[in-house]
Amino acid sequence: MSRRGVGSVLLALWGCSGSGAEKAISVGGTYQTVVTELEKTCADMGIQQHPTTVVHQPGDTILSVTHAGATYQAVLKSDGTLTGQPATFMIGNVTYVIRLSGQFTAEGVDIRADVEAAREPPCKISARWSGPKDGPPNVLP
Repeated sequence: MSRRGVGSVLLALWGCSGSGAEKAISVGGTYQTVVTELEKTCADMGIQQHPTTVVHQPGDTILSVTHAGATYQAVLKSDGTLTGQPATFMIGNVTYVIRLSGQFTAEGVDIRADVEAAREPPCKISARWSGPKDGPPNVLP
């Protein structure tokens, strides 16, 4: 077989086998989340509707989630689950600690936000941020 013939066969074999590279997880974008209250012991605290923006570089395990003007850092697993780092905010004289957990799908996101208010008496509120992604779908390997 000529050199050209061998090269053609090798190219054909390589093309059939693929590169073997796995798709990198990618979940960055804007999500039209609907906020629903799950539980509440803070009588004067409520929920507000806001879209949720995720900044994520494809393949990274760290991302940021912005909702209602606050940004949270989270760890992303390859199955699309996220676990947020506790975020502390001071509003007035009250300290709030917010923890996020959730799941990305190809079409959107479902996040639970747990808020603890350090006041007397201490209280909590939990909410769900769930909705579809604007633009192209998420990539989940």
